[in-house]
Amino acid sequence: MKLNSDLFLELCKAYNVSFSQDYTNIMFEDKDGNVRMLRDEDIDRIFASSVVLTGEAALSFANSLFRPTREETERCNAVMEKIDSDITITEHEDGFSADVSWLDLSFFESEVSLTE
Repeated sequence: MKLNSDLFLELCKAYNVSFSQDYTNIMFEDKDGNVRMLRDEDIDRIFASSVVLTGEAALSFANSLFRPTREETERCNAVMEKIDSDITITEHEDGFSADVSWLDLSFFESEVSLTE
């Protein structure tokens, strides 16, 4: 897999990912500024957050699951048709590739190999 090095560094900057020669493992800076190794509990806490809906928001959400309106159904169908016409996924011996008709990746100029 190859990744544009400038894009990777920009994403790291945008998400406050820092680099250091001092560590060999993925490290985590907690809200108190303590730096420690990222643990399974941290991953669970980050990705297992609960969303709690109450009142009208809860009713609207439940109704949309069980009784979508005609407009919602038509909108979903239109989105699925657009995805089907714009995206082609091809299986290869070593994985999959996706061709997206409207996606222009010509700005990629430099590449860095993640396998090195």
